[in-house]
Amino acid sequence: MTPDSVSINATPTDTTPTKTPRRRSERIVSQSPQMDMGALPPMPVTPRSSLRSLLDDYLRWSAGKRNVSIQMTFDASEFTRFAARCKREGKRPPSLVAYVLRCAGVVFDKHRELMAAKYKKGLFVPEDVNIALMVSAHLKDGGSFPLMVGLTGVQSKTLPQISEELAQTSRGIRRQALAQSPKFREALKLAAIRPGVRRVLLALCSLFPKYRAAVAFHASHVGVSSLTQHLRSRGGWCATLMPYTFNLILGGLSKRAIVVNDEVVARECLDMTFMIDHEILDGGPGLDFVDDFAKEFESGRLLSEF
Repeated sequence: MTPDSVSINATPTDTTPTKTPRRRSERIVSQSPQMDMGALPPMPVTPRSSLRSLLDDYLRWSAGKRNVSIQMTFDASEFTRFAARCKREGKRPPSLVAYVLRCAGVVFDKHRELMAAKYKKGLFVPEDVNIALMVSAHLKDGGSFPLMVGLTGVQSKTLPQISEELAQTSRGIRRQALAQSPKFREALKLAAIRPGVRRVLLALCSLFPKYRAAVAFHASHVGVSSLTQHLRSRGGWCATLMPYTFNLILGGLSKRAIVVNDEVVARECLDMTFMIDHEILDGGPGLDFVDDFAKEFESGRLLSEF
């Protein structure tokens, strides 16, 4: 057979289109009844406030901390008895938050290394005990906003001075006076900055701890939260996101059965959570602080100042 006479037998090509197997999810969608999206009522959308955006930056900064939590319960019977005696005598008793701040100021003055913050390649330790107290500010729309109130030089202030400062702060952040509160105006100015610029500003304040007091939420390296005091008689602990080196979170105040002099007695007890930035501090000095705070708080020695 010559090359010119070579024949090739080819099968005819099937031009019928083949069906590609569909995924199970696609079959379920195709079998479900089609919804008329135009018939759905419009969803109500609440505009996001600039204060909430500022709070998000605060929480984002807090989430970057490598915190270690210590949950403790303290005997608060000395404070409750003193407060009851003041009421019987017609005097205004000190608040529990003021008493905690006074005790913390005394103990932090002994353990200044616990207020340290990273600065360049070392640590910066402030000379005074400056505490950022988180309080709840009520807005006109019925909501609330966690406002940071800076207290400076707490180690040198007496219990009556701290109580009066907290009372003035409380009067200043009520609904009718919130707009005139300097701390709230400061938060509004910071919230009005574009988010990207604000985050850069907050990051710069983190790098230079000496200038933290110039910006809201950066008032100190020690944070105290009393927002969980609404637990009251129920007791309980709370772990709040706070961006400071050492954080104290007040829990509930409730009656508990504890052992005193080998006897089981009912006492008013305060639950507290201590959160330590483990990137800066070790757990040992933190436990020493908790031990000294317990002795100072339960003894009631500082109540004689009131």
